[in-house]
Amino acid sequence: MNKTILFLISLACLLFFQGCTKQSSEGPDLESFFGEFYIIDSLSLDNYIPNFEMGESVGFSAEFSTIVDWKISITGLSSGSKKEILGESNEINPEQILWSGETSSLPFFDIEECVVELTFPDYQDIVLIDSLQIEGLKVYEGIMIADFEDGIPANSCSWRQEGGSMTFDLGYDNALEGQAYYKMGGIVGWDWVLGALDIPLNLNDVTTSSNDFFLNLGVLSGDANGSYADNQFINIMISEEQNIPFNDDLSNNLSDLFESNMEVYQYKIQPVDWSGWQYFGIPYSDFEEKNAGVPGVTYSRDPNAITAIRIQCQACPWNSSSACPNNQNIAVRTDVDFIIFTENNPVLY
Repeated sequence: MNKTILFLISLACLLFFQGCTKQSSEGPDLESFFGEFYIIDSLSLDNYIPNFEMGESVGFSAEFSTIVDWKISITGLSSGSKKEILGESNEINPEQILWSGETSSLPFFDIEECVVELTFPDYQDIVLIDSLQIEGLKVYEGIMIADFEDGIPANSCSWRQEGGSMTFDLGYDNALEGQAYYKMGGIVGWDWVLGALDIPLNLNDVTTSSNDFFLNLGVLSGDANGSYADNQFINIMISEEQNIPFNDDLSNNLSDLFESNMEVYQYKIQPVDWSGWQYFGIPYSDFEEKNAGVPGVTYSRDPNAITAIRIQCQACPWNSSSACPNNQNIAVRTDVDFIIFTENNPVLY
């Protein structure tokens, strides 16, 4: 009887002390979320003179007392370009938080000094500052269609209307990237189309889907006063025609791969209603089927089947449309530069 009582007492004590034992935590403690915020380790960089052209990167470090939202901003002091990196944590790890020279918004970075700022939306009075010097510019990976540094791409076709103040030629005064860009504009009162540039392509090695395949290009507009023509736009066409040569009919001003009975996709940047450069990253999946209602045209939308691209300048004609009388006195301007296909991400992201 005594042994039984002793056993029960021992068991009760064991259960009591086990119930009072603190269980181990499987996540951040409450102090990490609700404690007092302060800086444990200030902002530092693991590379202060990055050469992005050589594939180098910059890693960032910092540590805080609590988990917070934070933002790293890198600003070029000459170009004005800016890259932003956002996160939520109590530590910034240089192996995970990296910058490889890309920008979040135009213009692109230059060989220049940059200011690096670490800020906190919930603690706006705290700003950590550092700086770096770019020694080499990022080389964007992708399939370059045209950067115009060596002129218009080989075997391309260009055409323009015989209107007033027509451009459709290389320009060297206001390039987005490098030294050259392509001017597209003028004054035409009788037709929506002012001119176009057709470029042959061979993308047989591409394996990316249309959702992850991006056309990137910069578009420049606006005159010296910041004005622009009414309802001007860029019409981009991409052909997957396989059976006809790019320039089979030499009497034609442009390529023969964009006819109404062919597999052609189009995307319009409409309207072009700004002054200065803007940059676009358009997934191929966003292009519409141009000749969808034509019998016999089959659409597969395969990036590796692309054979040509057309960049076409269009605008509301002032002489045949009462909607755009102002276009009689202002030249259309839809200049382009740095046209490149990229996979998985657009150039700006």
